Amino acid sequence: MHKKLLAVGMLLCTSCGQAGPVQEQKDEKEEVALDYSITSSDQIKWNEVFTQGEARYLVYFYSNYCGYCRSIKEEVLNYYLLNKDKIYFVDSIEQKAVYNFPAEKTMGVKNIDDFYIVGTPTLVEITNWMVTNLYVGADNIKLYIQQ
Repeated sequence: MHKKLLAVGMLLCTSCGQAGPVQEQKDEKEEVALDYSITSSDQIKWNEVFTQGEARYLVYFYSNYCGYCRSIKEEVLNYYLLNKDKIYFVDSIEQKAVYNFPAEKTMGVKNIDDFYIVGTPTLVEITNWMVTNLYVGADNIKLYIQQ
């Protein structure tokens, strides 16, 4: 009797994970979550912030561990995909970003030795290789993106 139960149990377990007659259908409208990997060609290092070729561009500082960064990740990446502004991305943890206060001291900076960010997320506008605008925090970055 035990052998028969064992055989039936093993037969049931071997079918676990295999698709049965009813398969789960994915909704065609279901969106795929965006990831920073789509920005791989536009990921830059900390010391490259002022060395990009365009006269005007944005640099987005983020961290995968930052809750605020995660809260606006989809909006930032969708904005990136729209190609309205040239955006470069810096992983602040990987690149050992330099943090300091107050943020206003970053305005007008033209070299990496004087440049720092307050935290993540931060979006920096650089025009003619000088910091011309600074958007600190998820709410300010969302406002910029929605304009």
